[in-house]
Amino acid sequence: MCALGPRARASSLGRFSVQDLPFRARGRAGRKLGGQEKDGFRDRVFRTLGRRRSRVKAIRARAERGIGIACDEVAMDLPPSSDPRWHDAVTGNGTYRFLALNLLLSRIGSSLAKEETPEHVAAAVEEVRALLERNAHLASVQHDLALLFGSEKRRLHTLMTAEQAAAAIASGRSLILAGDESVLSRLPHGEWIGGTTPYLMTEEGTLRTRERVFVTEVPPFVERADIRVYTATTLSRVYDDIPPSGYGVMIVPLFSRTQYDFALGAPAYRGFASKPLVGWVAGIDATNGGRAVPRVFDGRSGGSLEDGAVVMHVTLASRQAVEVGTVNVYRQGDGDALVFPEPGWAPRDVIVNGSRCNFASYLVENEIDLSRPFVGSYGGAKCNVGIRAVHQDRGLVLLWAPVFSGVTYRHAAPVADLLSGLLSRVPPGLADGRCALAFSCNCYSNYLHGQLEGKLTGPFVGPIVFGEIAYQLWNESLVYLTVGGS
Repeated sequence: MCALGPRARASSLGRFSVQDLPFRARGRAGRKLGGQEKDGFRDRVFRTLGRRRSRVKAIRARAERGIGIACDEVAMDLPPSSDPRWHDAVTGNGTYRFLALNLLLSRIGSSLAKEETPEHVAAAVEEVRALLERNAHLASVQHDLALLFGSEKRRLHTLMTAEQAAAAIASGRSLILAGDESVLSRLPHGEWIGGTTPYLMTEEGTLRTRERVFVTEVPPFVERADIRVYTATTLSRVYDDIPPSGYGVMIVPLFSRTQYDFALGAPAYRGFASKPLVGWVAGIDATNGGRAVPRVFDGRSGGSLEDGAVVMHVTLASRQAVEVGTVNVYRQGDGDALVFPEPGWAPRDVIVNGSRCNFASYLVENEIDLSRPFVGSYGGAKCNVGIRAVHQDRGLVLLWAPVFSGVTYRHAAPVADLLSGLLSRVPPGLADGRCALAFSCNCYSNYLHGQLEGKLTGPFVGPIVFGEIAYQLWNESLVYLTVGGS
């Protein structure tokens, strides 16, 4: 878990009335203040207003810089001063992580021991609340707020039941959902997109479920999130549509024309890789014998597509550092160099060390381990191509991702421990709390061959999928998008 700054609530911070002050315009006996007392009271009001406005500006500035909010949680809002739990906080004997809070409560405790009146307690509440409000961006303060007021944080990456997901949709949040078609198809209309897969990385461990869905909420510092539906012929403008200060999350169905066209054509799209684009290829339960069809969902209409793409375009409220990354545990081995004369998903021929031969025959005769992909170098980036099926009688090989002509591929070197390889490549920003995880997904092949069932995947949570999108289509990789940091 990492941190990413306060969830600045300008709407609540900006509202202020004299009733919020720890003092009132009448004395204890209810007498009206005299002229000199009124002047002093008015001065205190203006000073308090000035301090409050300064705090608002400071919190807004911290939020705009992306300082400190927790990455997979929304920072807890401070309850109003009228909340009775504040009384328990200032009169109790709790010990907290935030040092300044402990020191302030110690002084307040000594003062209240001499004279504990409702007015003194109210003033103490305002003082403590102001301290926590000024420092709400600190992880220690968020921890202490959870102790004081209960677990009121809303997680941004959550495994939910259908009922919980429906409630989240009804709240008006912008969501990205992954789950079985039987769950996604009965969710209410709302601001969400979704794709089918029963395989999920969660904080409980990696699992397969047809009853629950994984819910990713857009970060709290988002100005807006728009949903668009594309066809294979219109998807080429997806980069043009991504907002300048934001990113896109795309879902396409497995084996659809849209997936095929995107995989081969994305590098030629106008504006390719000029704006952050991540996502995944929706699939089905590999054990159901092909009785289901991969689908993507447009939550606004509740409709689903077997072909097409749904994209959520996210506009950030301020300039934030957005980074797209991949984690690939595989590297090229020392074996044969393979070059494919034609790009495509089902190659027949391949050039091996300069000699042309049938690809299916090459794989069978050389007893190639199909649990490991072939790895190509795309401008220095490693991109895997997994083998889906080998039909030697037809001289045909089916792939999970297309090969490209002019790229040299080699069979991947063995990986002793796939999960350890993934966890050893956690980006520094996530490890040290300088950024927020906005999205991640992992490949089904990693789940299968790495035996990830029931295992924890560190900071990475999200769907396990049948193709990963990081600007273009990837295979047998983990993809992530972070926001914030430097």
